[in-house]
Amino acid sequence: MIRKAALFDMDGTLFDAWPLALKAYEMTYDRLRKEGYEPPPLPPEDILKAQLGKTYDAMWGTLIPGRSLSFYELADRWMFEYEEALLKRGYGALFPDVIPVLETLVSRGFYLFVASNGRESYIQMIVERFGLKHYFKDLYSAGRFGTRSKVDLVRRLITTYPAPLQVMVGDRRSDVEAGVANDLYVVGCLYGYGSPEELKEADTLITSLPELLDLPLLR
Repeated sequence: MIRKAALFDMDGTLFDAWPLALKAYEMTYDRLRKEGYEPPPLPPEDILKAQLGKTYDAMWGTLIPGRSLSFYELADRWMFEYEEALLKRGYGALFPDVIPVLETLVSRGFYLFVASNGRESYIQMIVERFGLKHYFKDLYSAGRFGTRSKVDLVRRLITTYPAPLQVMVGDRRSDVEAGVANDLYVVGCLYGYGSPEELKEADTLITSLPELLDLPLLR
């Protein structure tokens, strides 16, 4: 059993994917139109940003309601192809001070994990691009394990890596729900893509990642 574990969401917590995601949304909608799927107009940026971190069916079901699951799978596959290409072109960046924070937590004896609703290859690409692999004990993603919710993903992670002290760090309601359902201490990140309302059940809130290091539980 490991002694201390910190689980991190990726997009909106460690990685600022918004420039990449916005461009990929635009490219996906354009392709849907060209292929004859007749999507509605691209929603405003605040609505698009609010979808980040959701499972693909929840995201596309909100943006383009009333379509089949196979349609959502297709749209998501195309969007991922664009995200992958844009990531390789340098779109997106880590939030400020991510690496120093990870280094400090490791030095304090924490085992670090990624717990993300994203695709496995997408998470791997981010980790490799920014040289983060050696900070993490393991990378858990919905794409890797085929989980339908972050509650299930986190449950699987902590069953494999049990620890008496477990902290969930994320910016979306799904992170809070996963932490609460699995009895983890939850840190909500207000600098990410989520709203204060959806993070209200977190145990504590931070406005920048370095504030994580000042929390008594993580010292």
